[in-house]
Amino acid sequence: MEASRGLWKVYARVYDNILLCFHPYRELMGQVKESMDARDGWRILDAGCGTGNLLKTLAGPTANFSLVGIDFEKAMLERARFKLGRSSIGRNGKVTLQQANLDHSLPFADGEFDGIVCVNTLYALNNPAQFMRECGRLLKSRGRLVLVTPPEQPRMGPLFREHLRTMRQRYPLFWFLTFSVQLLRLSPSLLPFLAINRIIQKQSAFTFFSEKELSSLVCRCGLKIDCLAKTYGGQAWLLVCTKQQDETGNKTAEGAEA
Repeated sequence: MEASRGLWKVYARVYDNILLCFHPYRELMGQVKESMDARDGWRILDAGCGTGNLLKTLAGPTANFSLVGIDFEKAMLERARFKLGRSSIGRNGKVTLQQANLDHSLPFADGEFDGIVCVNTLYALNNPAQFMRECGRLLKSRGRLVLVTPPEQPRMGPLFREHLRTMRQRYPLFWFLTFSVQLLRLSPSLLPFLAINRIIQKQSAFTFFSEKELSSLVCRCGLKIDCLAKTYGGQAWLLVCTKQQDETGNKTAEGAEA
């Protein structure tokens, strides 16, 4: 992960410009929020919070729970602080941000969180198994993990086709004109965005999981799979898990069957 810091600094500059205009991405944020289904009083960790888009989605104006966002890349956190600081979400103290390396032990107590979200971060870690064990440690009993990560051989093409399908549905008469204007406006950011995603696909430092590999990784950490399905134009796994108890009410050490 540390060897890729320069890559993420560039990515932070173009990330929001592209993805916030991208229909599959906005739909994914809503899907993660729905899957977490946070309750009043919960404490939720966004592990790999990036520029804070999911934090803003989770912490709507009626939310009555607290959020902690952590990320390794300072450029991402600086952008998140800027965005959240301009909104009531940041000013009312619902969200706190801090730098942390997800490849190491995280600076939180056992059972501190009711929920953990991790979107498109697991694949970039040097030690995904270590991070998943940390999720098991940090979650309260019956706590919920919502994880999104690319599958083997992810591709950008299906995502753009999904974006175009949505535009045709929403703007049946003017979709091409709307798309052309959008493409022209985003062109300065689009090329570096696509180039970085191409690097991500090729770098051996990144880990992409099959369904079987992801299921095995999760179940070894005392988590039970409630849902495992493709999302994001078929280019990501959406995994919803619950931390298990043994018959005496203690967390399991060996995991549970999916």
